[in-house]
Amino acid sequence: MNAKRVILAAAILLSANIAAGQDSRGGPALFATLDKSEEAGQSVSNSRQGRHNIQLNVGLLSSYGVETEVSTRAVGTNVGGDGFLGSIGYSYWFQEDLAFGVSVGSVASDVRTSISGSGVTAETSSVVPILIGVKYQPLAMRLSESVRPHLFAAVGPCIASGTETRAGVDFGNTTFMETALSAHFGLGVDFQISRLFMTGLSVGYFLTTDFDRPVAGQENYRSPEFSLSMGILLGSGKK
Repeated sequence: MNAKRVILAAAILLSANIAAGQDSRGGPALFATLDKSEEAGQSVSNSRQGRHNIQLNVGLLSSYGVETEVSTRAVGTNVGGDGFLGSIGYSYWFQEDLAFGVSVGSVASDVRTSISGSGVTAETSSVVPILIGVKYQPLAMRLSESVRPHLFAAVGPCIASGTETRAGVDFGNTTFMETALSAHFGLGVDFQISRLFMTGLSVGYFLTTDFDRPVAGQENYRSPEFSLSMGILLGSGKK
């Protein structure tokens, strides 16, 4: 009989302690606190919303070489390359799966030299796209928190500039600048190797409208590209 009374008293006391520890959601306060802490830690560490990304891209050249042309009037040498030589960009994740960004890159560089009876002509030129666009990482395509496939698209001006130097009968310098509309789109995957650092790879297509004059030997640039990226993530992220 005494044992029954002891067990009953212990049960009443345990029930009272549990009731006192209830939170507003009806669960034990201790467990609720632990759950909240765990969820908050995961949310802050994995979230990209509200974070900033500074990224460097290095792409493969579609062609690069040295050409020499000989005719009865002149001898010409051309050293150049086209394709993504590199770019640097900034993006802001205003949603967990969507970022807005801007980048400045180099598509082509060219040096041309021509020797004729009237003198020597040297021309240097470069093509620089300034792109504004978005990166979309569908949550359904996410392989893990660290491996995130994405789609991207960007548009903006492509600025071509150069200098022509003449020595001989006609002596002087001439500078030029051309602007065309450019676009870049494709797909890729990002690998987050730590909270601060990420890397990735992408394949895409870059194109421009025609320039008023040939730049680096071409009137426009339309080429597939493959690039590798390295980036730094800044900010704490949002829940």
